[in-house]
Amino acid sequence: MSQVSAILSLCLLFIGCSDPAPSGSQQTTGRPAISGMSDLDLLQGEWRLVAAIVNDRKMDRSQDTPPTTLLIKGNVLSEYVQGDFSTESRFSLNTDSAPKQMELTYTDETEVAEVGIFKVEGDTLTLCRCLPRYGFPDDFTSTKEDSRTLQIFERMK
Repeated sequence: MSQVSAILSLCLLFIGCSDPAPSGSQQTTGRPAISGMSDLDLLQGEWRLVAAIVNDRKMDRSQDTPPTTLLIKGNVLSEYVQGDFSTESRFSLNTDSAPKQMELTYTDETEVAEVGIFKVEGDTLTLCRCLPRYGFPDDFTSTKEDSRTLQIFERMK
């Protein structure tokens, strides 16, 4: 995928889309999270975007616009914007790092398209991601200088 396509995907992220996953994705490593569930287990399901910040700019979402959703099955993350399929990525996790890390690679690509960090707190998923050239974020922030996208999702029930 070209650099322009990757940048376009990042822009779509804050409106309701996001970028994909890593090559040769492996499943999660590390310790179990809550009640014997692994981090990979905790990520499974459908998530609705409730807030996004890109380069220190909060993205407002209209109440009548269908939200962006993520569907996570195994180590595949599918993104939908306004109900329409957007992207599909494979991901791998490094849960031994603090904060926990995620690499995303589009399913039709071999190079890592995005790197990021994540946390799951109850029914809330927080992702902070950027292009690989910026390295893994070290915290859940997005400033004008860091080219990060911070997203907060709620589990759909």
